[in-house]
Amino acid sequence: MCQAIVKPAGVTIPKATLKRAWQSNQDGAGFCYVDKTGQAVVIKKGFFKFKAFWHAYQKHCDKSMLIHFRWATHGERVAENCHPFMLAKDAALIHNGILSGFTPTAQSKLSDTRVFCEGYLVPGMHFSQLDSYSYFSSPALMGFIESLIGTSNKLAVMTTKGTVIFNEAQGEWNNGAWYSAGYPEDYYNDALARYYARSKYFNNTGLQGEDTWLDDMMCEEPKNKPLTGNLSWDDIDEFDDEENEPCEV
Repeated sequence: MCQAIVKPAGVTIPKATLKRAWQSNQDGAGFCYVDKTGQAVVIKKGFFKFKAFWHAYQKHCDKSMLIHFRWATHGERVAENCHPFMLAKDAALIHNGILSGFTPTAQSKLSDTRVFCEGYLVPGMHFSQLDSYSYFSSPALMGFIESLIGTSNKLAVMTTKGTVIFNEAQGEWNNGAWYSAGYPEDYYNDALARYYARSKYFNNTGLQGEDTWLDDMMCEEPKNKPLTGNLSWDDIDEFDDEENEPCEV
């Protein structure tokens, strides 16, 4: 259920690590950082191919960032449902888990995280009249939010004054970065586990692929074999500026 990453400034995350995170969560990626003025958080999201994500990420990889790779459980697979979500000009959020108390209706195109942000966090911030960092770093609010979402959900909020992690102990720090779903381990084992976890999801959404797709992923030079039905491995990796234009906020 997604991978949310907190990367402090100066920390380097290897491309292979990010690709392993992507390979398990291919329903859209995004990241955010504080702009040069230090007054606003910039969001870049809506990447549905790893090369598109990497192309944009490299330009800002020296900065403090929130990074997210989505595994869709609620809401459409569209750029607007990708993380991070803007909470205010100076704050953005990423999430890992399922917010059972905020699941959208069956007819809704929103994700549970969007419902939580737009229907709960943003109004609360406005009502408090506090700046974003003071609001989210308040011990009272942190305790309340963590009790509300439960230990299976992890949140990270970037503000222009610092980043706050909810249920931090449920994630893992590794080489200077925090991973909500644990550090992405060996590609083969990770992909194998994801194959079994996602097989029912693929079938229910019409993305029926051949059982051999995992073997194709392990090959050094896969040859256009189907990964999830209509998509080939080359389709996943191909980068095109026009077709993969990210959603900027």
